Amino acid sequence: MRDSRVTGYYIVLLVGVFGASVGFGLSRLALAKMLRDDLGASVLVVSSLTTWFMLARAVASTLSGFLAQYSETAWRLLMSLPLPMVSLIVYVISGTDSIAAIIALNSAWGFMNGLLWPQAQAAASVLLRGLSGSGIALYFAVGTLGISLGQYLYAVTSLSNPDIVKASSLAFLVASIPLISVAGRTTLTPKRVNRGGRLGLRGLRIGVVPAWIILAAYTTGYSSGILREFLYIYLGEVFNLGRTELGSILALSGVVGLIAGVLVGPASDKWGTTRILALVLLMGFLGNLTLGLAHSPLQAFVGLTLAYSAGRSSMPLTRNLQAFNHPQALALLGLSNTFSNIGQMTGPLAAGKLYDTFHGKTLLGLPGEATPFIMAAILLAATLTVYKIKIAGI
Repeated sequence: MRDSRVTGYYIVLLVGVFGASVGFGLSRLALAKMLRDDLGASVLVVSSLTTWFMLARAVASTLSGFLAQYSETAWRLLMSLPLPMVSLIVYVISGTDSIAAIIALNSAWGFMNGLLWPQAQAAASVLLRGLSGSGIALYFAVGTLGISLGQYLYAVTSLSNPDIVKASSLAFLVASIPLISVAGRTTLTPKRVNRGGRLGLRGLRIGVVPAWIILAAYTTGYSSGILREFLYIYLGEVFNLGRTELGSILALSGVVGLIAGVLVGPASDKWGTTRILALVLLMGFLGNLTLGLAHSPLQAFVGLTLAYSAGRSSMPLTRNLQAFNHPQALALLGLSNTFSNIGQMTGPLAAGKLYDTFHGKTLLGLPGEATPFIMAAILLAATLTVYKIKIAGI
């Protein structure tokens, strides 16, 4: 009976994740187009949406990880309050035409996400007992499906960009209900995931494998960061994709990413997190390289599918609470979120600057606009090399 209740809580958690992801996929695409097309912002400014969002999320992720580690009450509050606040923030964004105000509110949105989602990921890791890899993989697969549905809805709706952003605030509000229910009916006590740890980073010895997982969280985060607002502008302007084509390509690549995200969970349970994460890094390298060399929408779609699949697949692996195998696992999970967020923060900033600087030019025989993807491929290759030397011993 107890196990069936826990499974039920896990399903309720997934319902909330799905609803919030639909709102996210819908609102982030509409917000990027709103800034670029309606308000005339530069690509650097649009890309910086991700940067400021992830900077705020990185700060909040570390804070929430340590708070939840030592207080059950804090964990419940962090699961319950942030998403209603996101709904309010997104609603306010839809009604303003000030770029500076949108950037500031976007940062507040990122901070709320940093408080919430590490705790939801921890819950997904432990609610399916003995299947932590599968539990967290399915969590991210559901999130990917929701984002893809939101992007598809953007493609088929005739609403204006501000109206779409406003409508998405309702999705966040509705999604908060199941998350509040999970927080009120489950207990993620510190004793389950931590024994005898100390609050803070002092005395925290991470170890080689957890440190490499955190490094991989950064580099995959870097790659994922340029596959968001920057990518929306890149595909639209370089390959002349209209609203319907853009939304459809993003949604379809997301569905493929969903399949990959589901498979990595059972695979990591069977063969280990590090081996599967190394394969994901290789897939991300090939995807970004293909994107950087693409000369047609079809080639870009192939590269995007590989890169997006790698980004989504890496999340269950770098966010698996049990993979750290450490007394302060919740704190390390928070750090993994933080470094992923830092990657997603620095990637778009570099990409926007490179795009604006080299637009229409050629760099080492490659189109200047594609250099952000080459940079991401180099970082992924370097992380894979560290794995071969430090962990696999090749």
